[in-house]
Amino acid sequence: MSPAPTTATLPFDIAGHLGDPAELGNPDDLVGPAEATRVLRLDPLPEEVLQRAEPGPRGPAQWRRVGLWQFALTQTIPYDDHGDPDEEIGSTEAGRIIHRRPEKLPRGLLDLATPQHDTSGRFVRRVWTRATVWHYALTQLAVGATVLDGRLYLDRAGVAALAGVTIGHVDKWIKAADTINFPARHHGRWYDAQDIQQWRADQVDAQHPAPITTSGDDPNELLTKTQIVVDLYGYTNPNAINNMPLWQRLLEANSPEHNVDDTPRGRRWPRHVAVELRNNPLPRGRTPGSTARNRVIDTSGDPDDELSAAQVARAFGYSHVSSLPPAVLAAADTVTYTSEGKVKARRWKRGTIHRLASTLGAAD
Repeated sequence: MSPAPTTATLPFDIAGHLGDPAELGNPDDLVGPAEATRVLRLDPLPEEVLQRAEPGPRGPAQWRRVGLWQFALTQTIPYDDHGDPDEEIGSTEAGRIIHRRPEKLPRGLLDLATPQHDTSGRFVRRVWTRATVWHYALTQLAVGATVLDGRLYLDRAGVAALAGVTIGHVDKWIKAADTINFPARHHGRWYDAQDIQQWRADQVDAQHPAPITTSGDDPNELLTKTQIVVDLYGYTNPNAINNMPLWQRLLEANSPEHNVDDTPRGRRWPRHVAVELRNNPLPRGRTPGSTARNRVIDTSGDPDDELSAAQVARAFGYSHVSSLPPAVLAAADTVTYTSEGKVKARRWKRGTIHRLASTLGAAD
């Protein structure tokens, strides 16, 4: 999971009850004074907040969480949310709502106006409904977080605050949106907070997947990328892993003799290779190939010789089989399994070690 959210930069606290960073606040929750104080970061609560309280099962001092968020936005944008949403208003009232002089109204708001004309067709004034001005304030003037139709939305800065990353990191997610299934934008520049939270949870699941086995399947069956990513790993898009270390490790483990041609579409992997890489993720901070890269590897001997795991470990300069990197384990030429589907033994041809030496390290 990402670091704890740094939501102090947002106009109100978006976390769930008692500030649990793993849980977004439910807009429909009824909360008491202590939680209202935490959400608004105001102590004591101002008179206007007290006036917005509604009767609840535990006493009169109760607020809908979404109502607290909306109040916070009136103070930070700022704007005035009082009045009939369908009432038509002119430039003076529109300016008062968003704290601007009538002659200084933003171009974006002017573009939303309905022009009124007299009987001769001469322009008289611009009019808006209050709801139109409120929507403009909430989508164009809010920063970090906003509330639209009772739902919480975040801009790029808000997403960064929720995820505990930099805005630049969020921009990378947005750029790769089609590949990593990053949530779509709404109302121009806003992302549904619940969609972001769910996407983050899905990313964590992808990094810590449930183990898969080859039980009942031929472990040496050659699979395409689509068969591996969609059928074996369970993603909906074959390109879903393109920005993950897992894809780089699959590329490193690819053997030319398994491919049908030299094009990307011609790549093939034995089923057991795909399973090994998925079930043995790299430790945090390790990059694909880093465990064996730049090691001195023994490539002497007949390429057709078969080697045990212990012999391969010695060839790579490791003192124990457990030190072999996943890319080497996945490149085993033959793998035998127990009746429970667990790996019993692996063997490599020395020629495979020669090939790995050229991609993972420097040969003698």
